[in-house]
Amino acid sequence: MLIQVREVYTKAIFLEFQHQFEQAVELNMNCVMNDGNIFYSVNMDCVSKESDNTLSCSCMMFEMKGVLCSHIIKILIDALNIKEIPTQYILKWWTKQARVECVQDMQWREIQEDPKLQQTCRYRLLCSIFTRISSRASESEKAYILANEHAINLTKVVEDILHVEIAGDNQEKDDGSQNIATEVDCTQDSNVIKVKGLKKERNISWAM
Repeated sequence: MLIQVREVYTKAIFLEFQHQFEQAVELNMNCVMNDGNIFYSVNMDCVSKESDNTLSCSCMMFEMKGVLCSHIIKILIDALNIKEIPTQYILKWWTKQARVECVQDMQWREIQEDPKLQQTCRYRLLCSIFTRISSRASESEKAYILANEHAINLTKVVEDILHVEIAGDNQEKDDGSQNIATEVDCTQDSNVIKVKGLKKERNISWAM
C-alpha cells in the first residue's frame, strides 16, 4: 500500500499517509453488526461500511483532508484484507499528475491558459480548508459565532473583489470596441482623401 501511495501521491501527501499508516498498526479493532449494517470500532472512532461498500469514519479526516485516516486504513488491511487503496479513495488533486497539470497551467500563461482548470484547483483547495474550519468550529458555540461572523465579512470582501474585476473586464471590452471604431473611421477618411486626389488628376489631364 505504501509503495502504491508513493508512486501516486505528491511527497507531502505521501508523508501524511505514511504517518496514518504507521498509526494504524497500533490500533485495536472490533466488528459490530447492527440491523444488517457493519460497523468497526477503532479505538474511540467508528468506521461504517456503506451500501456501496465505501468506508466512512467519524473522525472525518478523509472528508476534510482527502487523505485516508488510520482508522480506515486499519479496516482495509486487517478486516477486508485489501493491500492497495481502492480508486475511490485516491483524490486526483493530491496526485503527482494533477499537481503537474495545475503548476503548468498556472505558469504557462503566455502559452496557453485554462481558466476552468485553475478555478477547479482553487475550488478544491478552498473546500478542504473551509470544511475543516466548519467541522472544528461546530464543536463550540463561541467558535461557531466567530466563524460565522468572519464568513459573512469574507463573503462581502469576495463579492467586492469580483464586482471590481467584472467591471474592469467590461471596461476593457468597451475600450476595445472604441478603438476598433476609431480605426474604421481613419480608414474611411484615408479612402476619401485618395478619391479626391484622383479627381484632381483627372481635371488636370482634361485641361491639357
